[in-house]
Amino acid sequence: MRRETYPLDFFTRQGLLFAQPEFLSSAEIQALHGQLADKKTEMAPIVNPYAQAKNRQGDRKTAQIEVSDQLRHLVSDRLIALRGSFETFFQVRLRGLEPPAFLKYLPGYYFKPHRDWLPEFAKYPGMSHLPPRQISTILLLSRQVEHPRKQDEYSGGELVFYLPTEAQGHTLIGRPLEPPSGTLIAFRSDLTHEVRAVNAGERISVVSWLF
Repeated sequence: MRRETYPLDFFTRQGLLFAQPEFLSSAEIQALHGQLADKKTEMAPIVNPYAQAKNRQGDRKTAQIEVSDQLRHLVSDRLIALRGSFETFFQVRLRGLEPPAFLKYLPGYYFKPHRDWLPEFAKYPGMSHLPPRQISTILLLSRQVEHPRKQDEYSGGELVFYLPTEAQGHTLIGRPLEPPSGTLIAFRSDLTHEVRAVNAGERISVVSWLF
């Protein structure tokens, strides 16, 4: 049975997520799936220094797809074009963009609850040279369905955001997003989020961070 999810406007109305519908067209997404189908993959690293320090390699099981510079530039250029919109929505000043990463979640792959940046991250070896991430972006290229049958479909793999609830003493409660394929979402990099384990199919996404 498919788990309860929340519509995109549940998050955007609260100012938690920025959304850009049709960041890529259906035709572009289909073309990308064709180009990514046979690309080489490797396990994605854990950048979070807390997880590294605690040797918590089990916090993430995700494959990273090797893609051409042309594909990276396609996404990068469109993200840069939205920088002004990000700055207005989140009331921040942005200077640049990390290269997009193309990720593949196979059945059983996941990413436990985490944050993409906290101020103390800059104190850890291997992180001090990185500019502080302010905004994280995720672009889903696959469609979440109950029974995946096509190349671009998957089940499970919910993208969950953890939000405080006043009724429960500000305890963080996970709210799964109803993921719209082709829509770019952006959020502050210190917002706790996770990707639950994929049940079937392949979940393809593109992530990046603005600083």
